[in-house]
Amino acid sequence: MEQCHIKSFNEYCNVLKQYFIDIEKMPSGKEIKDFISKYNLNADWKINSNDVWEDINLYIFDGQYERSDRKKKIKSYKGYLDALKTEFGIPKSIPVQEEILDFISKYNLEKDWGITESEILQDFDSIIAGRYDDMYKDAIQDEKKDVRKNVQQSYVSKGVTNSNIHTNSVCTPKEKTSIIQCIPKCCYSYDKNTGAYNKRINKGTKKTIMVDGDNHIHEAEKGIEHTPKSIEVRAIFSQPGAQKNFDKKYEKRPNVSSKLVKPGNQAVDNQIKTEIGQILKEDPEHEIAIVSRDKGFVDYAKRKPDNSIITGKSVQEVKNKMNKR
Repeated sequence: MEQCHIKSFNEYCNVLKQYFIDIEKMPSGKEIKDFISKYNLNADWKINSNDVWEDINLYIFDGQYERSDRKKKIKSYKGYLDALKTEFGIPKSIPVQEEILDFISKYNLEKDWGITESEILQDFDSIIAGRYDDMYKDAIQDEKKDVRKNVQQSYVSKGVTNSNIHTNSVCTPKEKTSIIQCIPKCCYSYDKNTGAYNKRINKGTKKTIMVDGDNHIHEAEKGIEHTPKSIEVRAIFSQPGAQKNFDKKYEKRPNVSSKLVKPGNQAVDNQIKTEIGQILKEDPEHEIAIVSRDKGFVDYAKRKPDNSIITGKSVQEVKNKMNKR
């Protein structure tokens, strides 16, 4: 079978829809694997059969299928820390990339919780700095308070800032303790020859604001007209009329764009999360904000261990939060 290569997420979506255009029910596992193989999706993009299954369900069948065979292997932040220690112990240095990717795959962390390679690197930063016991104590305490707590309640929210978000040195403890140290804000570059990660100082962070066009858009768009060109604003709609009015209003602003999705249950929400996932996959340091009154996005943002996603009810509100970082 001749292999083709996908260059962008939009191209992937178009190819997916075209490849399975005539299906009336979910394709077999073999058909999905053939699709992955033809477009070299696993090697190029780390896309597996489960990813394709869920994308077909979302983009072709509007989410009408439910998977009864999938149970989350990790059910809490405490469980995540247990698994991390079981697999790696308390390391003195960052493990190689292959081991981290195997860990993500083994526990289905990216699909179930949105935990990516960059986020695990940040947790290793904290663990290597001697904070595992404190992270674990917080996890136990939080489980007692709220059994619904997600895996990715970051140690950042407890007053310790992990090390690949912004540019300057940082030390923002909630309370002064001996275990909290100032560490340079940085990220990792991957050395393909050695399989190791090298720290590099972050010289700048790109910013994108995602706007829920189906949720109080008139309030949400406040502040767009004063948004600098360095901040991209993307609005997602399911209603053509609302998108048309938005495009007409901001047609002269090159940093503002919109997209129309097919109406459906959580269609706009899913598109926003999909685009955020793609942005962070290509640039883990990218700063994201979501403008919506949907409380589900607040929970979604809290599941990000680096606390990198901001939420608010208007563009002006999230810009103010970005500027305070």
